[in-house]
Amino acid sequence: MSRGWQRRVLSVLAAWLLASGSMPPAVAGPSASCACDCPEFFSSKREACRSQCANYGPLSTSCVIQRERSRGRSDADIETAIKDCSTDCAVLRSETRPLCLDAVYPLVIACKASGPQGATARRVDCYLDYLVRELEEPMKSQFRQQNADQLAAMDQQGRDLFVGNMLDALSGEGYRCPR
Repeated sequence: MSRGWQRRVLSVLAAWLLASGSMPPAVAGPSASCACDCPEFFSSKREACRSQCANYGPLSTSCVIQRERSRGRSDADIETAIKDCSTDCAVLRSETRPLCLDAVYPLVIACKASGPQGATARRVDCYLDYLVRELEEPMKSQFRQQNADQLAAMDQQGRDLFVGNMLDALSGEGYRCPR
């Protein structure tokens, strides 16, 4: 994905949320302990609930808009601030601005989960090993190769996001890949 395309997506999402004045529903149905809402997103429960709340998906941006409005920021200022947030994994791994960390929260999680240098061959191999762990030969080798080819065809950003999302989900199940 190009940075320009990602900025347009963020811009359109922010503009739509600002214009509509509405907040999307939680992406995943809440469990008894997770509400998957904005107050929870900004609470200490965020990390514990993020897997149940589908990493808070588009809710993160709408929560940031809602929070910034309550702080008296204009919609134009909020939109500009969100547009200024990078969606590039190399940048997001070291991002420090709270507004950006919150607004693109799902991307931050995926980028960091892909590893400090992104989805390295070692991390991709670890993911592929997990993916085919229960298959029998020859399907195991064929399926692994097909998936390896698909990942190799992605640009680094796409690979970081995809592998990062998968490894983050697997870490919730206790599966860890070496960095």
